[in-house]
Amino acid sequence: MDEGGDHRMVAAEVGSEQPASADLITTLIASLSVQRDHLRAVAIVADVRLSDQGTDGIRVTLEHAEGVALSVVLPYRVRRLGRGINYGDLQASEAVAFIWAR
Repeated sequence: MDEGGDHRMVAAEVGSEQPASADLITTLIASLSVQRDHLRAVAIVADVRLSDQGTDGIRVTLEHAEGVALSVVLPYRVRRLGRGINYGDLQASEAVAFIWAR
């Protein structure tokens, strides 16, 4: 979200068709950090492996220019034969700020 409240989507390009997730996120954070003076809030969304739970999840890391950072994860498991998705309990926790690191 920019400082005027308008929403926009930002993507990162790292020069590879299937880049490592860490490289992609690092590049995205670097790009957003340069723009942070013109942003109010950022959400980074990623499909992640939750190895401690033996499942996958969607993680949304949220940061606000005033210093608040949190992570929300929704675990999920694809049913056999692709017949839908079972969702786990939504989990939220404090996150490390990357865009507005203090």
